[in-house]
Amino acid sequence: MKTIYFKIISLTIGLLMAGVLGEFLVRLYYFGADTFSYEKVNSFTEMGHSGNVQASQSPKIQYELKPNLDRSFKLKSFKTNSQGLRDQEYSLVKKGNTIRGAIIGDSFSMGTGVEMEEIYHSLLEKRLNDRSDGTTYELINFAVSGYNLLHYLGLLEDKIEAYDPDFILIGFCGNNDFNEPRSNQLSGEKFQEKEKQNPYWKSYFWQMISDRIFSTRKKNGHGKITKNEWIHADSMLAAFKAYSIDHEIPTLIQYLSIYKYETSYQSLVELTAKHELALIGHPPKFQANKPQYFFSHELDHHPNAAAHKIFEETLYESAIFQKTIQEIRNQ
Repeated sequence: MKTIYFKIISLTIGLLMAGVLGEFLVRLYYFGADTFSYEKVNSFTEMGHSGNVQASQSPKIQYELKPNLDRSFKLKSFKTNSQGLRDQEYSLVKKGNTIRGAIIGDSFSMGTGVEMEEIYHSLLEKRLNDRSDGTTYELINFAVSGYNLLHYLGLLEDKIEAYDPDFILIGFCGNNDFNEPRSNQLSGEKFQEKEKQNPYWKSYFWQMISDRIFSTRKKNGHGKITKNEWIHADSMLAAFKAYSIDHEIPTLIQYLSIYKYETSYQSLVELTAKHELALIGHPPKFQANKPQYFFSHELDHHPNAAAHKIFEETLYESAIFQKTIQEIRNQ
């Protein structure tokens, strides 16, 4: 009997040690040197549970980034300015000989998974200012993870005008921007900050087993556009166009995706043509490469720095964008 107990105890201890070792090795695989940082691993959570957001005074916007943050999010440094924007500090008063663009979008344009200076519009701002053409360019980042088309409209109506932008750039996320708004957003329910999560204590060893063996990871991408999604996007783009006309501000839309997403892209092509909105299309480089090459992390499929560089190049090389900038300069 003692021999049986000894074997059971030995087996139990062996399994526990194997589990601990497996957890350690998997964390090293996923996080590298960040494995030993409680703050960094804990930053690998969703925006709603990160402690980085607060209720907005605008019911249409619902929530926004907290001001003056200086921490990590998704393993990257995450700072916000005094106005709660993930960007450098900008004065509300626009200086002379300055062209100012307002960037609207969700996590792709906020820059989840990359450093601030690696976001496509940060790269574009630097490239424009390096031209030394006598004009200062400011591309101000209003994007927040989790925003949708209705949030974008709220930004236009309640927040952006104070900055006196010369043009609007909407980063249309191919993953989910056709999705309909959530019921609590439509009802005007006040935003309640969610409980902060501590992913440091989750088992990444078990997550790897689940992902690799049981295939529990959700598929990425937007499938066929439903009738209700089409109607919603149609009404939102109509509102963007009306804002552009009423305020005499050029509005550009850039399609952002590292997948093919032919259904969502073709739907956007049709809708932007219908409402006469300028569309900066889907870069062909994403058609020729596997999307995994552009993941910011194996556990997070937001665009990495290489993908943002392609977004920036596509935007800069766009005849529509350059024409818009030149027309603003000539005013």
